[in-house]
Amino acid sequence: MSATEQQVKPHHQADAEQSADRLLREIEGAGPGVSGVVRVAATAALGSHFLTPRLPAFYANNPDVEVRLEVDNRVTSLAKRRAHIAVRLARPQEDNMVAQRAGTMRFGLYAPSGMSAAQAESRDTPMCGLLDEGFALPEVDWPRAQQRRFAFQSNSFLAVREGVRAGLGVALLPHNLGADEPGLSLVRHVPEVIREIWLAYPVEFRGASRFRPVIDWLTATLAECP
Repeated sequence: MSATEQQVKPHHQADAEQSADRLLREIEGAGPGVSGVVRVAATAALGSHFLTPRLPAFYANNPDVEVRLEVDNRVTSLAKRRAHIAVRLARPQEDNMVAQRAGTMRFGLYAPSGMSAAQAESRDTPMCGLLDEGFALPEVDWPRAQQRRFAFQSNSFLAVREGVRAGLGVALLPHNLGADEPGLSLVRHVPEVIREIWLAYPVEFRGASRFRPVIDWLTATLAECP
């Protein structure tokens, strides 16, 4: 085999794999009727706490669709078929994927119930926050810019919320996790910290009967994110 043939083969192989994957997605999306499994990937804060409690309303209208939720704070690869639809906190960048804006995640400074606003704002009161994992995220950068001691940090907003509830300190939390939660009180809104919520899914699924109800439900539900 010539050197030219050796260089060309991987390119043809990659094209064949992409074509096969696209065909498989088309077959998946072409099933008759509104039924079957739909895999959705989302962060723990959105998936577990916000989307799951709202699933009964979806099932009331779509009893034959099974939503399987993959909760992971990492960006789930749609190309590797770990999920049909991904809920992202940044605009999706993959080729051949629909990027659909679905909502906005807003934040506030939360304190344990009973703590005064003056105490919550005091630099002597420590913070709970997300671990800095090397990404430029406003929900990580804002607490660090407050120049306060951290009493507790985690890679999960759910754990950060529980740290505040336990009285370890105050924290920047998304309103969908903090609002109306027992043991927490909103000190003030932090409008300068926001995250856009996006849906990502293959273009072949845009009009597929099995995926359309889930996409529409996610769009409507995430638009209500406080």
